Amino acid sequence: MIPNAYLERRGLSFDAPESMKLVKGIRPRITGNVGETVQIQVGSQSDPFTEPAWGSVMNHVIGSTISNDCLVSGRYIAVKFSTGSAFSWRIDSFDIDVQQTGGW
Repeated sequence: MIPNAYLERRGLSFDAPESMKLVKGIRPRITGNVGETVQIQVGSQSDPFTEPAWGSVMNHVIGSTISNDCLVSGRYIAVKFSTGSAFSWRIDSFDIDVQQTGGW
């Protein structure tokens, strides 16, 4: 049985809480068993204390997937990594392709 684990970061404002952001992709650096998957979701919030509206689940294949494309817009951004088929995995870092689109 694979343990259910996740890592989540909410309320990312990218030093501009007054503006809207458009996230076009995420590039995580995940280590684990090659060929196994980790699920990634990107979401948005109107304020940092509400539950995020999550986008669709993206499967990141360890050792194969370089970048995951998405399209999420919001004032505050949230990112969630969770166990897919990988039993043992570690996220070292990630980059987000984010663009400010205007005032809130």
